[in-house]
Amino acid sequence: VLAQYESIVDRIDISPSEILDAIVNMVQTLSRMKPFYYGNTHTFVPLVLNRELVRNGFRPSLLIEYDRLIGFNHDECLMEIVYGMDYFEKLSSSG
Repeated sequence: VLAQYESIVDRIDISPSEILDAIVNMVQTLSRMKPFYYGNTHTFVPLVLNRELVRNGFRPSLLIEYDRLIGFNHDECLMEIVYGMDYFEKLSSSG
C-alpha cells in the first residue's frame, strides 16, 4: 500500500488532485486494514492523513468523525477531507 502510494506521489507530472486522490486511497486502505489492535481510526488515520497532506503542500484536515472515512466511498471521503481542510483554514484564520 505504501509503496504504491509513494510511486504515485513521487511522479514529477502529477497534479494536486491526483496527489489528493492518492492520499485518500492510501488512508482508506490503511484504515480498513486496521493495522493496529486499537486506535486505528482516531489516532493512526489523522496522523497519517495530515502528515501526507502537509508533506504534499495541502492544509491539514480537521474531521469531526474519522470513523466515517472507513464507510465512505472515495468521492465521499475526498469531500469530507476537503471540508476538513476548509474547516482548518477557517479556524486558523479566525484568530
